[in-house]
Amino acid sequence: MAVKREKMPIAKSAINTSHGKSSYVVVRSPIKAFPLPPNLSLDPINPVVVDLNNPALTFTPVLVTNDAKHAVLKLVAINPPGGSVTPTDGILSITMLDLTLPAIPVILPVTETPVDYIDDPAGF
Repeated sequence: MAVKREKMPIAKSAINTSHGKSSYVVVRSPIKAFPLPPNLSLDPINPVVVDLNNPALTFTPVLVTNDAKHAVLKLVAINPPGGSVTPTDGILSITMLDLTLPAIPVILPVTETPVDYIDDPAGF
């Protein structure tokens, strides 16, 4: 028997909160919102990826690659042992910059992104 699409399970990835561990986030746009490399950047001064519900949990983000509709970010958790923050979920705020005109960078905000977390010290 066929299952209706709205009743199907939904796959979702998890972000590793274990210190130094990497996870990836793909930001998609329905329109061509991103400038082509090398003009998409992460803000070097202000926090780029922030969990709005868990401010003690932070990440070092790296822009891996992008095209006009997709940007792949690598997030490395900054969560030292002893002061561990291990929430099960959160909401990421992501901000990028369009550097097509370097003298006037344009902020490219991304919608708040619900995420699930996993604390996996043995992960990659």
